[in-house]
Amino acid sequence: MADHTAAPDRPISAVFIIEITPITAPMLAGWLEKGHHIAALVVPGPRPGKQSSFSTWRRRRKRKLVLKRHLIPTEVPLIEFSRPYDWAALGQRLAGFHADVLITFGFLTLIPETLLKLFAKGGLNLHPALLPNYKGPHPIARLVVDEQYEAHGGVSLHKMTSGFDEGDILAQIAFSPGDWHSTATLSRALASGMKLLVAEAAPDHCAGRLEGVRQPEGNFTWAQLGRKPVVVGSQW
Repeated sequence: MADHTAAPDRPISAVFIIEITPITAPMLAGWLEKGHHIAALVVPGPRPGKQSSFSTWRRRRKRKLVLKRHLIPTEVPLIEFSRPYDWAALGQRLAGFHADVLITFGFLTLIPETLLKLFAKGGLNLHPALLPNYKGPHPIARLVVDEQYEAHGGVSLHKMTSGFDEGDILAQIAFSPGDWHSTATLSRALASGMKLLVAEAAPDHCAGRLEGVRQPEGNFTWAQLGRKPVVVGSQW
């Protein structure tokens, strides 16, 4: 387990659970630019029977190219995590990195508290909506369908708990109306917002300078669609 008594302003070590894409790579680069450390990257693993397929090879190659493009060291450990998820095995592996914090984006399964407890500063999640509105797996698509993207569109950094998107909100960045012009402009806004939150708010939280605000109780829209939508940045 990570050292709970370490000096607050030392470089912070993080494990990220994300897919490596042009949307997520900037926040990894921003984390490193601030002098922090990436202990490991947990990425989607191949589906059963696809371990040696061309699509799996292509996906792995794309990750390496994206990392190289953003000057992220390719020797950072990449852990492929496939369904059915073996949380005990993942926990044993992550415990060996002694990382301070877990940071996630686009992972649509609830992470067990036993895994979160491996990290001295717990887990932080990036959610592509302005919480407490539009919790759930499909916030961007639901915001568009409901025509609420100008009111509630943005990205939130919040603490992870035993519930979906329920932890204290540490910081938020709202999107402008122009960010919703196209998928490309929205992707750029999301990448930029996440980079800023990870580079600034996450370290402040780990250093004890940012406690967060408890989410209010109430009837807020649950962001899920019946049909499979286009989810920007999520490939789990």
